[in-house]
Formats: sequence, structure tokens, C-alpha cells
Amino acid sequence: MKYIKMIFVILFICTLYLLYAFYLRQGHIKEIYQHSEYSEIWARDCKSTVILVDNAPLSHDAQKKLWQKNSTEIMKKWAPLTDRCDEILFVNNRISYIKRSGDINYWIADDAICLNGILGGCISWGERLFYVEIGDPKWKDEVATDKSGTRVHLSFID
Repeated sequence: MKYIKMIFVILFICTLYLLYAFYLRQGHIKEIYQHSEYSEIWARDCKSTVILVDNAPLSHDAQKKLWQKNSTEIMKKWAPLTDRCDEILFVNNRISYIKRSGDINYWIADDAICLNGILGGCISWGERLFYVEIGDPKWKDEVATDKSGTRVHLSFID
């Protein structure tokens, strides 16, 4: 009987942690970096804003709440979305080693986010959480919001 109670307590604690990790953990913004460069696809300068998040939420609902909680301040302070080619990328703040030494010279390399060496390392491509872009959703799982009269949508990374 003692072991059954112990197993029940362990399962209960694990359930609470999963609930916290997926739904209650809100995360907070650690740093915001912004870069502008010419895009051949758009034939103009485009802004890329990368936001590092500590204790990032795991569920899409919690990630959407992270955006809603911080979007007004981000839009006012950084003005990251002024053109259709601009985008915001939210990533886990997990800086790792540089796989290829040349990647450090790029804002976003082929498989890493290096921010032109500002971080002293790179963030793995797998640490991306979601993008925010101007316009209406392109896919059914994206979420649209209005910020400062601008319609934006969130594209989640699965």
C-alpha cells in the first residue's frame, strides 16, 4: 500500500510539472536583436528581429499569450514590422557552439541563428519557437492578431 501511495504522488507531481511546462509557463524575453539587410527576393531592405526567450512556453496557446503580453511594447520600442518582408523570430535562449566557423559572420546561417557573432556562439535552428509577420495567415494553424492597426500572424514551428 505504501508503494501505491508513493507512485500516486510521483504521478501527481509529474502531471503538475507537465501542466506547468505546456500551459502555465509564460517565459520572458531576455534580449531583442534587430538587423536590416537587402533581400533579393523582395528587392528592398527588410528587417529581421530575433527575440531570445528564457523559460519558453511549449504549447502554441502559451506562445500566443507570450506574444500578446509583450507585443505592444515590442511594436512601440522596436517597430519591427514596417514592411511585408519584415519578420520577428522568437527563439529559445540556448546558445551553443558554432558548427561551422563561417556561420558566425551571418545573421541567420543555413542551420543556426548566429546574429553576426553578437552572442559569441549560435542558436540551433531547432530552438525556433514561432515567427510573426505582417498579413493574414497562410496556413490553418496560424493565428492572426491586430497590433497598432496592423494585421499580423503567428507561424508556429513544430
